[in-house]
Amino acid sequence: MSHVDKIGQRIVLAGTAGAGKSVLARQLAEVTGIPYIQLDTMFWDANWKTVSNDVFESRIRTALGNTGNSWIVDGNYRGAGNITFPQATSLIWLDYPVYIIYVRLVRRTIRQIVSRQPVHFNNRQTIRSAFWGKDAFIPWVMRTHQERRQPYLDLLSDCPYPDLNIIQLTRPHEAVQLITDLTRKS
Repeated sequence: MSHVDKIGQRIVLAGTAGAGKSVLARQLAEVTGIPYIQLDTMFWDANWKTVSNDVFESRIRTALGNTGNSWIVDGNYRGAGNITFPQATSLIWLDYPVYIIYVRLVRRTIRQIVSRQPVHFNNRQTIRSAFWGKDAFIPWVMRTHQERRQPYLDLLSDCPYPDLNIIQLTRPHEAVQLITDLTRKS
């Protein structure tokens, strides 16, 4: 049985920042007709302030409840998996090498800076927030890449959710193939 046959109607996309979760989630939503929920929009408030855990979890539960019994969720926030994983039919983990993540992240960030494109709650990336300082986004992603992989590696070896179909994609062409296979199936 292929991944496509087991993917189901409640899908979580995970992976580090810059992996392409949102892009793949939008493609999956387009191909399947399943509603798409982006956790970034629930986690961030104005001026790059994060919401409290209670508010974040409440927003997730409300969004899931509003979609019926089918949804695609993308995001890599601690605590979100406690809500989404027990209900999910599939977890698609974009486990790409750090060099792929770095190139994608830098390209996306530069595009956001140059275009002044608003991100999450109308926040905007700046050169400083992306590249310099103790809280700079891109260095943080590179520093924490391995650490943030570990929970998913643990899940692969000992999953407490027996019905969760875990799909580990290690190269971008595998995501392209997944969309191609789903398109053919529909």
